[in-house]
Amino acid sequence: MSDPAPTPTTSDSNRSEAGFFRDLAETIREAMYVTEVPSMRISYVNPAFVRVFGVTLEQMNAEPEHWRRLVHPDDVSEVAKFQAQLEQGLPHQPYRIRVASGNWRWVQLRQFPRRDQSGALVRMVGLIEDINESHEREAYSRQLDSTLRRIIEVLPVGILAYRRDKPIFANSVTGAQLGVPVDELLNIPIHEIIETFFRADERKQGIARLRKAQAGRDLPPIERHLRSRTGTESVVEMQTITVELEGAPAQVTVVRDLTEQRRMEAQVAQADRMAALGRIAAGVAHELNNPLSYVLGNLEVAREELPNLLEECRALHREIAPDPALAARVVALSQRLIELTSVVRDASEGADRVRAIMRDLKSFSRSDADERREPVDVNRPLDAAVRMAWREIQPRARLVQDRQPVPVVLGVEGRLCQVFLNLLVNAAEALPEGGSHAHEVRIHTTTGPNGDAVVEISDTGPGIGADDLPHLFEPFFTTKDVGHGTGLGLSICHDIVRAHGGTIEVESTVGEGARFRVTLPAATVDPPARVPGPVSTRRGKVLIVDDEPHVAGTLRQMLVRDHDVTILTTAREALSRIACGERFDVIFCDLLMPQMSGMDFHAAVMPVARDQSDRIVFMTGGAYTPVIREFLGQVPNRHLEKPFSLRDVRDAVAELLQ
Repeated sequence: MSDPAPTPTTSDSNRSEAGFFRDLAETIREAMYVTEVPSMRISYVNPAFVRVFGVTLEQMNAEPEHWRRLVHPDDVSEVAKFQAQLEQGLPHQPYRIRVASGNWRWVQLRQFPRRDQSGALVRMVGLIEDINESHEREAYSRQLDSTLRRIIEVLPVGILAYRRDKPIFANSVTGAQLGVPVDELLNIPIHEIIETFFRADERKQGIARLRKAQAGRDLPPIERHLRSRTGTESVVEMQTITVELEGAPAQVTVVRDLTEQRRMEAQVAQADRMAALGRIAAGVAHELNNPLSYVLGNLEVAREELPNLLEECRALHREIAPDPALAARVVALSQRLIELTSVVRDASEGADRVRAIMRDLKSFSRSDADERREPVDVNRPLDAAVRMAWREIQPRARLVQDRQPVPVVLGVEGRLCQVFLNLLVNAAEALPEGGSHAHEVRIHTTTGPNGDAVVEISDTGPGIGADDLPHLFEPFFTTKDVGHGTGLGLSICHDIVRAHGGTIEVESTVGEGARFRVTLPAATVDPPARVPGPVSTRRGKVLIVDDEPHVAGTLRQMLVRDHDVTILTTAREALSRIACGERFDVIFCDLLMPQMSGMDFHAAVMPVARDQSDRIVFMTGGAYTPVIREFLGQVPNRHLEKPFSLRDVRDAVAELLQ
């Protein structure tokens, strides 16, 4: 192996330098070589060179271009360029070289020029450092940095990094949240961002939090209200931590948009309130049914009896006609009865309206478990929806109805009422109050080409934008202002109609109103027609069991003219009398009573007098618990829902007397 030292001389200093150089070269881990200039012959390679590359000095000199075999083909051109800059002694760019094992490793080459006394370049000392591990770490770090940046860009949160008061990084979400391009955002001081985009009452606290963050404190999440440059308002959650970026402390603020979440929470809360209101309404309807029963029942009895009294007065007038004074008093009494008949008729009509409202409310608020599919005349739930929506429609529009014949559908009347009510209220709310002379809400029913029932509800309001139309039936989507809609109404309508095998569609042009079309398949059976009830031909014995005295008294007034009526206020007393052998043709029994319910009474009567259990007619105010629903579905007994009519009661009696 050639001596790497300069050409030997008689100088002791030169020999000493050469020895030191050799000792150093023989012990270092880095591969070293010496190239003579200008011949470019390699005069020395150290043991590390031979060990790393598996090539001896003789092999290197035997083939001057042998180095090309060692360098990765992709890096040869770059290495050749570097060789042309030998005199500058610059560090070579990292390149790959084949080692003795046959693997490619990254190395860093630095060449040191040696000159003679005249300054001419006479040789180059090359030092090859294995940087494979550090290069791979750097490459991995660069790849990781690139990957993290890509992840940060696709995260659904804003990320803003800053040092002192200057932004140093912002992802695209942050720019979108503020309505500012990222390049521009990076030139806006942090305090100016707070003063520009924070809500006015939150800016002072925002600046205070900035100061704490700049002092290196991590800040817990806090809600803030932003207003972007485009005017969009949003609710966000901001959290700031201190990290080390590029060797120095910096703050990173994560901004999560809560606007949609808060809107959905508000809508769910509103939906919960509406559900609670529905339950309350159902409870109120149940509580009102008892007093409404005896109000309506007594009015019906009065309406039935007043004509009879008037006819008796007329007969009395004929008998006492010779006595003018007495006849005049009878005439005055007759006139009073005529006026009273009119008053009772008006009161009955008002009470009937209340009964219709209670029936609609009960049907509307009935739970899914109460529902059974049955043939329904679409006009019935549509009429109920009109009555309930009238107060919304009246101050805003004329109601125009074009009702053409429609087939019967198989469905749940209460749920169909819910659909029509929602569409009617939406139509009314799309119109300004006080515009009844200029706007209309139109109802059109017809039979579709396939024999379906079609109900169209339209308005002359502002219409619905083309961008909103595809989303109208999505849950929580609403075009109304916050607090004025849950975003659930049309979604629920869509689900109800679809569950009935139908479709709901919308047509709208901005400025020309909207039209919703509900199409329901026709039922294969007709709704049960109400046939005249059986006529009682004999006087019966009737027992009334109800803990509400007024309801029991009203039932007695309905029946006492034609039947013998007994009233008891507890089921236990009724059971005792039956157990003692007393028998009744008809037993009216309230389902919900203290101590012993109507269900318990029925179960207790069966082993004592089976024939009497079959003669029980149950009465209910409409508060159906799961137990009551199951019970009524199992027993064959007839049941009446309060408030019942005079005809319902007499039909039930006549049926059992036959």
